[in-house]
Amino acid sequence: MCIPVINLQGIDRDETRRRKVIEEVERSCEEWGFFQVLNHGIPSTVLDEVIHGVRRFFEQDVELKKPYYSRDLKRKVHYNANFDLFQEIIIAVSWLLIRYSS
Repeated sequence: MCIPVINLQGIDRDETRRRKVIEEVERSCEEWGFFQVLNHGIPSTVLDEVIHGVRRFFEQDVELKKPYYSRDLKRKVHYNANFDLFQEIIIAVSWLLIRYSS
């Protein structure tokens, strides 16, 4: 079993390649729900900072995250969890961070 890998190289220059990648993304989403992207052009320093920012956010106290908590997908910025932050019961949550490969 292997995670699908999508290589974006050449999609900006070749319409046939672009259509093939779109089909790969569609298939990967339908069959797996996720995939790894190669040759996306995003510098590893930017990816590292995003991961660092996500960790900083999730390590904050629940009270600091509450203003962002919403199940409204129309909000520009929202935070959702697998429990209700506004209940008094504290539930253990496990978070999954998928590291990129460079």
